[in-house]
Order: sequence, then structure tokens, then C-alpha cells
Amino acid sequence: MFSCLIVSQSDSYNEERSRLFQSILYNTLKDHPYTKKQLQYEECIIISNADFTLAWQTVLNLECSGFLACCGFGDSEEIAMENAFEKWRKRKNGIY
Repeated sequence: MFSCLIVSQSDSYNEERSRLFQSILYNTLKDHPYTKKQLQYEECIIISNADFTLAWQTVLNLECSGFLACCGFGDSEEIAMENAFEKWRKRKNGIY
């Protein structure tokens, strides 16, 4: 089972929120590599192949702090990313 997280970037103009965002990512993911990509004209961070528990913990920590984060799972990395993106797009558009 593969997992993928898609996280909206923090408000870069708000230094306190930006520090909180980076702290949550650092403390939850530690040294897990992630890549920053742009999705639909919005800066996002895509985190692939995170451990199932680690993926959910990261999403919960970010969501509880007011950030938009979604997690998708699938039998391949591509399917996991598609599932995560679909959830992220719906959340971004206010569809829960």
C-alpha cells in the first residue's frame, strides 16, 4: 500500500504561521524526503511513500492547526497521488 500527502503551503506572509507549518512538517516527518510541486496554480507540498501511520499523523497535526492537508492511498504511488489530489481538490473547493 502506497500513501501520498498533499499539503497546501502556509501563508508565507505570516511568519508565525509559516514557522508552525515548518515545525509540524519537521517534527512529524523528521528526515522523510518530500518534493514541492505546484498544483492548479497553488503551491503545495507533495509527500510520497510515507508510512501509513506517519501519513495520517501528519495530516491530523496540520488539520488541527488550521492547514489544508489530505492523504491518499493506493496500490501504486500514482494511484495514491491521484486519490490524495482528488481529496485535496474537493477540500479546496469546499466539498467535504
